[in-house]
Amino acid sequence: MTAVASVPAVTPTGSGRPVSDDELGGKGATLARLARQGFPVPPAACVTASAYRAVAADPAVEHLLERIRGGAVVPAGAVDAAFLAAPVPKAIRESIVAVADRIGDGGPVAIRSSATVEDLAVASFAGQYRSSLDVRGGEAVLRAVRLTWASLWHPAPCAYRRTWGIADGDIAMAVVVMRMVAARLAGVAFTVDPGGAADRIRVEAVPGLAESLVSGERTPDVWLVPRTGNGVAAPAPVLGAATLAMRVERASAA
Repeated sequence: MTAVASVPAVTPTGSGRPVSDDELGGKGATLARLARQGFPVPPAACVTASAYRAVAADPAVEHLLERIRGGAVVPAGAVDAAFLAAPVPKAIRESIVAVADRIGDGGPVAIRSSATVEDLAVASFAGQYRSSLDVRGGEAVLRAVRLTWASLWHPAPCAYRRTWGIADGDIAMAVVVMRMVAARLAGVAFTVDPGGAADRIRVEAVPGLAESLVSGERTPDVWLVPRTGNGVAAPAPVLGAATLAMRVERASAA
């Protein structure tokens, strides 16, 4: 376990500071790499795994987590209540509120999960952890961060980890704080269509924010774009997303 004192509670995404990927979690580490490589990542920062561990070390929370690690199924509401009641060190609270205020620049922020076991090669954890959108104000930000921490131990992700043979061990939850984008169209892009031809990019999108797509509440529009980028009729934002996805793929392979 990394000592909290040796790692900042909050670090700007893509700042180049010497913070390990384990401290940023899966999503935070990926966003940091993309930002450093010049991709259009909205202003963001990461509440590190060490900040989570400082709160999870509270005796009441630790007792609850020991039960869960031992096989007990604890309702999500009870886990949330434990993390909402646990004290957050003053320095961590102030750092989170300050960075959210700076990133939001007077507007709302998104609070996004970034677990140290997330977006793995064999398991995606999509929709397993809690994220919160349009969060405004210091107290609301702190509450949203606490609830994201708690979601690491909700019954669904615990069962998912057991199914895939992923040990709880020293897992932790970092949290990405990101400026909200007023999206007209949002979704996901796969540089290889998961259920089709290997020479096609799959773009799925819905009007507005992508929350309804990710949650399964809404069926998205789908476009299959040749990886060459030629010979398809699709809206400009879809073609732009496909082009950007290919740039990310090439950068990741470099």
